[in-house]
Amino acid sequence: LLTFCDYWLELSNVIRQHADAKPLLPIVAYILWYIWKCRDALVFENVVWPFQDVLMKASASLEEF
Repeated sequence: LLTFCDYWLELSNVIRQHADAKPLLPIVAYILWYIWKCRDALVFENVVWPFQDVLMKASASLEEF
């Protein structure tokens, strides 16, 4: 059984091996973070985020960073 950490490490290693894909790493990280936040909102608050909102919020947070 693989954990989220295992998946993240594997994904980041694959991305790092391809020079043209390196800019994707922060984007992927923010999207995954917002998917997790979306999951928490559903589990704990019974709130469903539309997929487009997840991407827009992840993009806005990345730009702020």
